[in-house]
Amino acid sequence: MVDDYILGVVFAILAGIIASSGNILQKNAVNKIPKENRDEKFMRTLVKSPSWVIGTIMCYVISAVFMLLAQNSIGPALIPGLFASGLIVLAIGSVKLIGERLKPIEFFAIILIVIAVLILGLSELEISSDEIGTIDLFLMIRIIIFSIVILVLWIFNTILSKKDIKHKGIILSIAAGYQFILANVWTFCLLVSINSITRGSALLLDIIMLCLALIIIILNNYLGIKQTQEAYKYAQASQVQPTQEVPKQVSTVFIYFFVFLKIASGISISFVIIGSILVIIGGFLLGKRQAELDTID
Repeated sequence: MVDDYILGVVFAILAGIIASSGNILQKNAVNKIPKENRDEKFMRTLVKSPSWVIGTIMCYVISAVFMLLAQNSIGPALIPGLFASGLIVLAIGSVKLIGERLKPIEFFAIILIVIAVLILGLSELEISSDEIGTIDLFLMIRIIIFSIVILVLWIFNTILSKKDIKHKGIILSIAAGYQFILANVWTFCLLVSINSITRGSALLLDIIMLCLALIIIILNNYLGIKQTQEAYKYAQASQVQPTQEVPKQVSTVFIYFFVFLKIASGISISFVIIGSILVIIGGFLLGKRQAELDTID
């Protein structure tokens, strides 16, 4: 029988790959519509496109299912880094749309991300929902404190984006990253609560967490997507997406050690730090390819 940890890693990688593949299908559908026809009926035209519909389902349904499966097996700490493997598909898939070959630097970036995913997988920083069992009072307090800190950082960046017009796009992308961090953590809380309820061992805190998690996840994803799209108005995708990865990758350490109070070996910690850095570097190197994908008509 395949180990749950290995399955979790595979599910997280598949979630990233499927989401990026869906993005390519969506962009392909948009490209087929002449620019002069992209008026108020633009969305109606897209909905009629099989490519766009399939891409949307892949991004927001199928990818989400694999993400939940990954969360249930390995928890929220490793998800951001493993999910970033989708950048590879985005780079390769954009080649067909843009009509160019991958450059040496992009091959190098792909290799970096492959190595990063391998290293992150070997770190074994898992937090399975079965291991946590239930959300006790002290864990709930730590999750709330962590959420408040991330929320304060989000508010600070959102306010700063209105004052610093020159760097507005970058600041907004970082702010959106904070929202996705919260969605990641609270998705895991949702799964733990659901598991407790299905086992018949749910406490009042589990019910509270379930309701709270549902509201927070919906709100976080909405704000994260909204700010990401707004960031594209002021900065290139080559800056937005990689910059957004920075807070998401850094959050890995805090989620694992400070929220869930887990203990890991020095090797595991080194693997996570090195893997996260490689993901960020690879993301910036592949960012130009994503920028070209977003600007073609």
